[in-house]
Amino acid sequence: MNEFVRGHAYGVVDATMRALVPKGVRVAPLVPQRLAGSAHLMSALVDLRSASEPELETLIAGDDTAAPEMRTPLVAVMLKTAIGMDEVARHWNAMQLASPYGAGLVWLRMHDPRVLHQLFRILPPAQCRDLFGRVEAIAYRIGGEWVEREIRSTAPLPGLNRANEAPAHRDWARIGRIGIVNRALQRAGIRDAAQIDMCSEAAEEALDRAGSRYALREAEDLTEFAFRALVCRASFDDEPCIAAAIRRHASSCHDSYLSDHFALIDPEVWRALRSAK
Repeated sequence: MNEFVRGHAYGVVDATMRALVPKGVRVAPLVPQRLAGSAHLMSALVDLRSASEPELETLIAGDDTAAPEMRTPLVAVMLKTAIGMDEVARHWNAMQLASPYGAGLVWLRMHDPRVLHQLFRILPPAQCRDLFGRVEAIAYRIGGEWVEREIRSTAPLPGLNRANEAPAHRDWARIGRIGIVNRALQRAGIRDAAQIDMCSEAAEEALDRAGSRYALREAEDLTEFAFRALVCRASFDDEPCIAAAIRRHASSCHDSYLSDHFALIDPEVWRALRSAK
């Protein structure tokens, strides 16, 4: 494991883990200037090359004073690159903030392995190269395992069109739904990389149907709809009483959640829909 880790120059730690980084490890806060007021919520870059073997063990395996089942890795994302720490931090800070459609700013939670995994699923290779700059590969921990994604190949892609790498060409509609998809997957108990890949598209199809068929827009309602599509048969809303409950919610001026209406449905209906999956 340490050999695998030593192949990466830097790690990224969540804000909740920053205070646990060993004192001997070089740390650079990843705080874009426009988010300076929220610095306590931002992740940090750690120089894995500056860590001793015991410090590296702490970064990857967590606090050894905790019980094994309670140990949480401090580093959940690792970067393979030959460039300096300052350049990595500058580029990471720039790519954390995006302006979809040229208006407003959104924060891309790049330090979250679940977000990274979805970005690699959604973005084509050329756009990944543009997003991550001179980082050669990224490893991240998801479902208890490390997944590594190569970003920069030594050979250029044939017919590469640089214009298609630009942020304006990213599929912002799908990127904007990553949080909803991930929450639905998590509620459904879907955590390993292969299952996430298989089920994310099903969740997205459910979200498309929730919007086009019922005009659902609220994140809580969309999460509920996608979750039900994952744990029941995909067409769960073809059941008349389910469709009626959704339409009642849609016409109720949203003074309640979709889950409140679903809670009133006979549990036997849900059991039948689950067994039909």
